[in-house]
Amino acid sequence: MSNILFLDKMQQVIKSYDSDEFIESVQTKEITTNASELMNDTLSVSLPFDETIKDASYIAVNDTKEQEFSLYRILTAKDEDNLLSFEAVNFAVDELDNFIIKDIRPKNRSFSYVINQLLSDSGCDWVLGVCEPIKTVSSTFYYTSMREALKALKALQELGAEFTFSIEITGNKITKKIIHCYNQIGKITNKRFEYGEEVLKIVHQQDRTNIVTALIGRGKGEEVGDGYGRRIEFSDVEWKKSNGKLLDKPKGQNWIEYPEMTKEYGIPSNGKMLPRKTVVVFDDVEDASELLQKTYDQLAYY
Repeated sequence: MSNILFLDKMQQVIKSYDSDEFIESVQTKEITTNASELMNDTLSVSLPFDETIKDASYIAVNDTKEQEFSLYRILTAKDEDNLLSFEAVNFAVDELDNFIIKDIRPKNRSFSYVINQLLSDSGCDWVLGVCEPIKTVSSTFYYTSMREALKALKALQELGAEFTFSIEITGNKITKKIIHCYNQIGKITNKRFEYGEEVLKIVHQQDRTNIVTALIGRGKGEEVGDGYGRRIEFSDVEWKKSNGKLLDKPKGQNWIEYPEMTKEYGIPSNGKMLPRKTVVVFDDVEDASELLQKTYDQLAYY
């Protein structure tokens, strides 16, 4: 089996390499001891220029003896003369930030039940693999991302939850995305691998960081008794480009999206692209139509 695979934006394998074909390959994995992040996992590779992979979007690394790969989303691609170099981040942590949980409030539920419930509510195409923690969970997950939800579970120190993320590849495509949860993974240490020499000069660079293709807009909380309850949304407001609106936004949808951006930079899932979502809040907006307009205006900045 090849050690390193390059994939396109639809997560289809373009080309495979053995690690000894690289000038440099640095993989850094750190599972943090606090809940500031799920995992710090980056990859830096350099190799002789290859036209086939210069526009690749992902890199898969078989860093274990199993059939599973670690997958990285390429953030920057640089080329000079006959050299290509890529900086990438574990795509799981990045991808899970764009799946939004609307409202899940488990009470004394098993750890595995809660994770599966969160995955279902967010529309996430990941599955739960190994799950060691057995204590029950009572919490609230309200308009938050899968990434933040898993961080919240990790913050429950008595559970001792630590997450890893992997994929399975069959043929030339990803067939499974897996979240593993353990009580503890090894020792508290960093794991670093280095090969070859450092690349010094940058001639051309593509930056693919901080991509969002859709926004969920939330306005002022509705007055309930002595305080405020749920925030207003624009789900009941419809936009049609045929009526002069800037984008199509059907009734019942609580986000607005640039479909062309999703097509190019979305989350690959079963042969199609899902929008990369995040939530924006406008505390002073009380009208749903105004909220939709302001959310659209904000989307232009992403």
